[in-house]
Amino acid sequence: MTEKEKNGAELKRAVAALMAVDEYGIDLETTGFSPHTDAIKGISLSVGLSDDKTWWFPFRGDGALSQVQTLRELAPIFSDPTKTWVGSNVKFDLKFLMKNGASDIRNSFADTVVAQWLVDEESRRGLKQLAKKYLGVEMVGYKEAASMEGGLFPHIFADYAKDDARYVLELWKRLKVELHDQKLTRLFHDIEMQITMALTEMELTGIAIDKEYLKDFEARMTVKRDAAREEAFKLAEKEFKIDSPKEVAALLFDDMRLKPLPGMQKGKSGHYSVNEDTLTRYDEPIIKALLDHRTAAHNLKTYCTPYQARLKDIDRIYAEFKQAGTVAGRFTSNNPNLQQISKDIKPIFVAAPGMKLVCGDFNQLQFRLVGHFAKRVLGNSKVADAYLQGMDLHTKTQEELKFTDRRDAKIVNFAFLFGRGWKAFMEAQRTDERKAKAYYNGFHKAYPEVRRMAEWCRRKICTEGFVSSIAGRRRHFTHMLGTDPQAKDAYWPGWVAWNAVIQGAESDLVRVTMRNVQRTIEVNRTKDKRWHDVHLLVQVHDEIMAEAPAEIAEDVSAMLVLESEAAMKLEVPILFECGIGNKWNEAKP
Repeated sequence: MTEKEKNGAELKRAVAALMAVDEYGIDLETTGFSPHTDAIKGISLSVGLSDDKTWWFPFRGDGALSQVQTLRELAPIFSDPTKTWVGSNVKFDLKFLMKNGASDIRNSFADTVVAQWLVDEESRRGLKQLAKKYLGVEMVGYKEAASMEGGLFPHIFADYAKDDARYVLELWKRLKVELHDQKLTRLFHDIEMQITMALTEMELTGIAIDKEYLKDFEARMTVKRDAAREEAFKLAEKEFKIDSPKEVAALLFDDMRLKPLPGMQKGKSGHYSVNEDTLTRYDEPIIKALLDHRTAAHNLKTYCTPYQARLKDIDRIYAEFKQAGTVAGRFTSNNPNLQQISKDIKPIFVAAPGMKLVCGDFNQLQFRLVGHFAKRVLGNSKVADAYLQGMDLHTKTQEELKFTDRRDAKIVNFAFLFGRGWKAFMEAQRTDERKAKAYYNGFHKAYPEVRRMAEWCRRKICTEGFVSSIAGRRRHFTHMLGTDPQAKDAYWPGWVAWNAVIQGAESDLVRVTMRNVQRTIEVNRTKDKRWHDVHLLVQVHDEIMAEAPAEIAEDVSAMLVLESEAAMKLEVPILFECGIGNKWNEAKP
């Protein structure tokens, strides 16, 4: 029997073993990180710890099976909805398999990275670190194993690949015990793992880029940067390192004798801070030139240069969305970071020909969640009452504090709803002490439940050591457990905990919406072939964006609104506003 025949027989034995179990470990080895440009080296599978229950099937080398043959044999496993695929960073492997022909994947998923994150939201550990923590196993690193792959010891790489599958399965058995709380388990299986496919599709689909607009934007930013630098040199009457905070601080506060603002302190470098928050509080011509230079330089470095590099042979940007990216539960994204896109750059993101961008945004979601929790916990809430009466909170605050300008009410709401004091408000808004205190006292008189909820959170973290969101997402404050809730040191942690409750609930609502939207898209694909081209593209803060064929964009918009507003039943109505357009900035409602 040839080596290839042996591997073929071993693959059939592995498939039979996988057929007999409910859960299996799986891991891919790839030539890089992008399914669009890199290839799969091979696949490892496991149903247990022993060597006869773990397999590695390379797609290259003597006796290797073809990728097509291997995936064809595994297709019945992938398409079985009764089986659980256990992996570390599941959507990474999913993307490579789907890009390489494994189109019918209907397993449930168990991602150990996400499971560990729900147990400990501060943790950012991969398989190797978790195996050491929970299993006491020192796994071989990838670089060390890869160096042996084509040399005298190829079995070392094979053992490395098999270990990834066997230990991720064993790790999952331990993490199941850690997810002991019923609500936490439900959050993991019913929400987090249910959005795995939605995130995978988002990352595979990417978003189209207007290359001409990007080129024009780069040219404009280059002109703006250079002109701002020359203007700054002219006003300073000398050249200096404009990108050096130390030199800028010395120029402003020493050479030009700019007066430090109240409360400003010199840092370890011996200079005052010259960050954007500080500089925007001054009204000086050179400050404007410095800020203009920073904005243009930032746009060039953050968007223009890296985007141009990625778009050499393609017309779309493929960002990565991390589920376990923040302690609050929000997604983070990278390559590129879509969570911090400026208004100026949004027009480069466009719909593909024949398509439309459908962009929706939750209306004042954090404020509505304040009303929900206050009414649920305290029994009454003026914030909730405002929304139940069809008002928004900015209009309500404008009435309560008798503002002539609604924008002032908006500033006050964002400042005081989550714990900012009057001194911080005074400094941020450059107002006087009397006004700052009046706004602070007026807000808390109008909405007494806000302070009461922070106190409630303070008691929770002092007695239980954590607070929970609607779906059971936890934010731990273990250092506060057993502390007196009335102690001075417990005051600010109470506000931090209150923020965590709101942000966690916000994440719950967004994720449940994404889950339900993806399910509806998949159902509609079975009825109407046009829905095969409908995809979620981006999730940023309270915003969700999809791409759809122009002829059904209105239907997709209506679906997004329906699923978003019905995602959870709260004590206040949820409002989701949707827009349609050819560019991101046009589609945003």
